[in-house]
Amino acid sequence: MIVGEFTMTEIDPKRRRVWFITGTSSGMGYATTKAALEHGDLVTATARNTGAIEELAADFPGRELAIKLDVRDEEATRMAVSETVGGEHSDPLTTWRCWC
Repeated sequence: MIVGEFTMTEIDPKRRRVWFITGTSSGMGYATTKAALEHGDLVTATARNTGAIEELAADFPGRELAIKLDVRDEEATRMAVSETVGGEHSDPLTTWRCWC
């Protein structure tokens, strides 16, 4: 039984993406941020502790915006999204933290 259909848009691997990633101070969030920057993409990297991501920002000048953010603060999250790197749209949104 087919419930529904969806179509995926083909992604041009040469196009620079704009990422918004939370939980980037360590672990998968940090690794995803680093991989995106190494690919040449732009990244808005958020974390409660921005020390580690500020070091990445220095390694990739002009391509990463490090924002101190606690995602439990809804207004701060809205502001962070509006400040996304270069004022461009965000392609992937990746979150590595949740409170259940």
